[in-house]
Amino acid sequence: MHLMFLNQLNNILLALCLLVLFSCASVKAPQGGPLDSDPPKLKSTTPAILTNLNQGQQITLSFNEFIKEDERGYGIVSDMINFLGIKEVDLMTNNPKKIKALEAMGVVINQRVPLYSSTNKYNEKYISTKVKKLGHLI
Repeated sequence: MHLMFLNQLNNILLALCLLVLFSCASVKAPQGGPLDSDPPKLKSTTPAILTNLNQGQQITLSFNEFIKEDERGYGIVSDMINFLGIKEVDLMTNNPKKIKALEAMGVVINQRVPLYSSTNKYNEKYISTKVKKLGHLI
């Protein structure tokens, strides 16, 4: 009798969890933010426009808008971690902001597992930017 009650209780809890999980999904397309009707305007260039450029020379463009480096938020992660009851993780990342965000949520980082990738002529500037500007731990 007691075992049958526990089985029924487990089935009810499973059904409730599935109902909650599937009712949270939105069927409609994401709305996004307001349309950007004003494109960024070029303020300056280095070297100045219309100068002779040497092959391989670096060109810097400055615009009237600041582009944020990393706008990701981790709020949804907090909801999932709390729902699943996760207290500690082995985290695969090179991003120190992700580590700090999880720690701020009260998650214990047992270890950081670094992600490795070889660099080549196509990704070396991208990887270098992640290290220099975003502080990635590579």
